[in-house]
Amino acid sequence: MSLRIFHTAFISLSILLTGGFAGWSFQYYGQTQQGLYLGFGIGSVIALIGLVFYFRWFLTKWATMSGLLMVLLLRANEAFACSVCGGNASSPLVKAANQGVLFLLGVVVVVLFGFACLFWTWAKRSKNYHAA
Repeated sequence: MSLRIFHTAFISLSILLTGGFAGWSFQYYGQTQQGLYLGFGIGSVIALIGLVFYFRWFLTKWATMSGLLMVLLLRANEAFACSVCGGNASSPLVKAANQGVLFLLGVVVVVLFGFACLFWTWAKRSKNYHAA
């Protein structure tokens, strides 16, 4: 799937979802008369208009942008693999990079475990509070 097709599909889906949210907001405002939902509806219509204009601009400018993008990508030497990625898999540099990735993965696991413990504590306190 090309980037143009993905972007076109993503913007189309965003337009549909924004329009649906605007319709829902106005319908819910009609039922509850709460100004917050009127604001959501108006903001969604403004975002919808912006998305439609952006979508039209994207479709008309894609030919120029795609040519420029191809030139930039073909000339970018920094995009090629470095000696770590494309080099010897048993070199100390690759081993150190792998250890760094494992360390950062461990940090993420510890942080997620901390959040899980926090949420578990909150759930336990909430249960005790409602039981009292």
